[in-house]
Amino acid sequence: MSSLWSLTKIQLKQLFGRYVYGEKAKKRGLATTIILLALIVAVVWWAMATMNIQFAEQASVIGRQNFILTYGFLISTIFSVFTMIYEVPALFYKSKDYEMLASLPIKNTTVVTAKFITGYVTTLFYNLLFLLPAVVVYFVYSGVSLTGIIFAIFAVIFSPMFVLLVSSILGFVVNLITSKLKHKNVLSTIIMLLFLVAIFGISMANGSGELINIFVGGEIPLAIKIIFPFIYFIQLAIDTGNFLYFLYFVLISLAYLFLSIAVVTVSYKKINSNLISTKTSVRKKPITFKKSSKGLALLKKETKSFFGSTLWTINTIMGPILVVVIAVVFGILTNSSAKEAINLGEDATLVYGTFKMMYFIFVPLIAGMVVSTCASISMEGSRIQILKQLPISFSSVAISKILFSVLLELPFVFVANIIYLCFVPFDIIFVILLFVVSAISILAFSVLGLVINLRFPKLNWKSEAEAVKQSLSLFVSMFVDMIVSAVPMAIFFAVPTLATSVGIVGFELIILAWFVLLLAISLVLIKFFGEKYYNKLS
Repeated sequence: MSSLWSLTKIQLKQLFGRYVYGEKAKKRGLATTIILLALIVAVVWWAMATMNIQFAEQASVIGRQNFILTYGFLISTIFSVFTMIYEVPALFYKSKDYEMLASLPIKNTTVVTAKFITGYVTTLFYNLLFLLPAVVVYFVYSGVSLTGIIFAIFAVIFSPMFVLLVSSILGFVVNLITSKLKHKNVLSTIIMLLFLVAIFGISMANGSGELINIFVGGEIPLAIKIIFPFIYFIQLAIDTGNFLYFLYFVLISLAYLFLSIAVVTVSYKKINSNLISTKTSVRKKPITFKKSSKGLALLKKETKSFFGSTLWTINTIMGPILVVVIAVVFGILTNSSAKEAINLGEDATLVYGTFKMMYFIFVPLIAGMVVSTCASISMEGSRIQILKQLPISFSSVAISKILFSVLLELPFVFVANIIYLCFVPFDIIFVILLFVVSAISILAFSVLGLVINLRFPKLNWKSEAEAVKQSLSLFVSMFVDMIVSAVPMAIFFAVPTLATSVGIVGFELIILAWFVLLLAISLVLIKFFGEKYYNKLS
């Protein structure tokens, strides 16, 4: 038990300790860290509360307030799976500490259990972000009871078990298939991306407002009862106050937990051993000394590093994929809203203009949410010292990382823009401004992401998740992206007369000027502070 407790403390300290004990955290101060995290939590809670309130209002109209909780659990589970589906497998199968732990006189089950506790705490944190607003909205619309509150507290504690099970099984299957293959990282990335796209497609279909229709019959659909029985029983328990339903929920959740531990315990040693000892046949080729430019060599290096990390690839590539999905959704919504306006005898020009402006603003927001430069310095890890000692200037390194980020994002965004233009009437000025703003915003966020990662690097990581998903650089980049993109959006909705007075093209020019200013600021920051931060890396 002492070994388990010691390992768990080490894992949790690695997970959360950097926010308090790290050198950067001490310089930044605990108060600043708390304020920053509180702002991020507040933004997520506001978004989740808005989503749940919209469903609650629809459910209240048809007298189905009891399904507000079902909806909340369903959405929080989907988002939690979406968030943890590649973080939990990385904790077990992509961590750098396997060889060290395997050499210690500690049982395999102890190591797995300690990692599971760490995974549970992480999942619980995300679950609180996604589920807590849903529970509050449920009690607001359905009434408060002491039994319901007690059951809800335990529901939040036990609900991460399902997410852990799904993540563990998927990680086991993916790594079992790819661990002995030569291009294991590429195949692992493709499989995880396909699964994530499927999950995201379900959540987008849900976000269209059609989910309320499946509850019209007055009962929870059979599919939810079969796939998510824990949601069915906890909804009944809180709604009726029946302890027996709550007991069913607890037993099912514990079954998820024990099954997850069993899956990983069986596979942990075997898969990790394969990952570090895979042998592949290599065809011998004659040695050649072909001269290559520094820029091209650095770009190739960045490409191999990026696609060599499943976690980094998936975490970044989902943004561009989301832009394409949003283009389709916005195109459908634009057409349907315009047709509705025409049927009511109204002018569809205003509808088209409004939706085109919203899409115009959403593209930079989503595309810049997570750019590869947010983690490119952190992913260098200890190799950063080798890179710094080579006869390569900082400007060459920075350009290669920024260029890769732009080349990665731009094709997706351009495809999304072309898809959206297929749905709406447009003029040549709108097309030019749309593509120009898309390119400038991606370039600006890529430069800014690199500056932020240079300022808040995470080089001494044990798991890729620390550098890619749990770093302060990522949180700061996402927060800056939301603030920057929210400014034109806030102006558009807060001062609707401005868009009317200057016209659609005029407002587009204002957005263009805003992102040109952001790009100029980003270039100034990397010019005067980038090399300074780079030289301090150790």
